[in-house]
Amino acid sequence: MTIATGKKVLDRVRIKIKDNDYGSYEEINEAQSWIARKTIFSWLRKSSVLGSGLTNGTKEYDLNLGSVRSITAIWIAKAEATDTTNAITGITLSGTDPVQITIVAHGLTTGRQGVFSSVGGTDELDDNTYKITLVDADNFTLQGTDSSDFTAWTSGGTFASWDIDDDAWDLMIETTPQLFETRVKENTNLTSSVSTGTVVVTTSEVTTNRVRDVWTYKLMGGDSNPFMKFVVSPTPTTTYKIKVDYIKEVTAISEETVPDIPVSYIDALVFMSSSLILERSANESNIRLSAAYRKNALSMFNELVNDSQRNRSGSVDRPKTPWLR
Repeated sequence: MTIATGKKVLDRVRIKIKDNDYGSYEEINEAQSWIARKTIFSWLRKSSVLGSGLTNGTKEYDLNLGSVRSITAIWIAKAEATDTTNAITGITLSGTDPVQITIVAHGLTTGRQGVFSSVGGTDELDDNTYKITLVDADNFTLQGTDSSDFTAWTSGGTFASWDIDDDAWDLMIETTPQLFETRVKENTNLTSSVSTGTVVVTTSEVTTNRVRDVWTYKLMGGDSNPFMKFVVSPTPTTTYKIKVDYIKEVTAISEETVPDIPVSYIDALVFMSSSLILERSANESNIRLSAAYRKNALSMFNELVNDSQRNRSGSVDRPKTPWLR
């Protein structure tokens, strides 16, 4: 399936509105945001492991939120000695097959996961976490990917990977600044018990055993945009990985950019964009055409949401599926 750039979308909109000179992307971006909101940003949900993670003795970190609309969860896991970073020597995109990564003598195995950085061309991979499937000593594919959703690789990039089971990640708890300080005081009173593998909490009234696996954090304003201060408790005593689940900001569509919405939604995007343009016209014929285009866009959208698309809708009624209940 061909990647639809902003220019290709605009060309189709020009045909719909019968104006070959129209050159604005305002309504196209408005329509993209509308579709993203209606599906609760499903394809904008990302998961990324922070490269540096948490280090021994440091409780405060800079968190770059430049491309983040909102954080949905933060997870923590103890880092392993098998963490590696490899330079990418090639990326193969073939039809709808999974994306194939070439790293000479990578030494990785199926099920290992990692995050990409600084990939030339195929920058959709950047900051995203994937599990891999081994092909051979120099190649592996990315589970759950479709080559048609990516642009051609040009050069460079790295893949930082680790061996951490999915069930090894612990959910961190976000707290208010006041509650966070309470947690800090509690954690300060924790003393390690080597023999039992637990942590002892001592107060003036009672002594209880508590496993030290409750991590809390707070977010504070950073020194400069788009950074925020990420403060954790307790203070790490070793190295940890941090995984952030978030909703990505919608990328504005321009001539060469690729819309953030899935390719299957492009038709609905074109019809809705055309409707928005025509409804602002003083011409009655255009206004009627605008209503027809909007109806088409809604119909396409409903069919996609009620079909096999892996997303959720906040306002579209799904048919009942009693055999799945």
